[in-house]
Amino acid sequence: MKTKLLLLFLMLISKGLYAQDTHQKGIQFNISYFGILGTHPGIKLGLQYPLADLQKASTTDQLNQIVGAANFIFYYHRRNQIGTGFTLELGLRSRKQNGLNKEIFFGAGYLKTFLPNTVYDFDAEQGIIAKRSFSRNHFLKTAALGLGKNINGDLGANFWTIKPTLLHLRPFNQKGVFNFALDAGLQFH
Repeated sequence: MKTKLLLLFLMLISKGLYAQDTHQKGIQFNISYFGILGTHPGIKLGLQYPLADLQKASTTDQLNQIVGAANFIFYYHRRNQIGTGFTLELGLRSRKQNGLNKEIFFGAGYLKTFLPNTVYDFDAEQGIIAKRSFSRNHFLKTAALGLGKNINGDLGANFWTIKPTLLHLRPFNQKGVFNFALDAGLQFH
């Protein structure tokens, strides 16, 4: 039994070693400006991991991957709200040897928005009460198209990207609302 387990373990390790090539397959880090409506400043920190390669092993001028991502979002919309959230995304990425990167991501997550000002509430027993840190919870759906450029010619290299992102928040005033965010940043190993 020990011999079979050792043999199975060695086969799995050798499969991983055989699959290695010049492309970076590890975790990538993402830091970017995440501006709601493009003008309300925010930041997005994330991790991306290539889940699968979609091309033949003989192809060396292009890298197509299915990518999974986890992101933390923070933004400040003056006189309106402060938002903090977490998203999980799944996407397709195409990188060419000439440095052009194209990607499309779809995701879902959680967003908590806070009102930065004092909010007043009326209570029949106590009258008007001032409240701080009034917040709401939202289910967040995202869709993003991205264009980017490798910093050097290597397919696995660091690159910058610009991703216009469509956000759907639900509930928002009893319904849902669509919003736009500009995501511009750097992805690196």
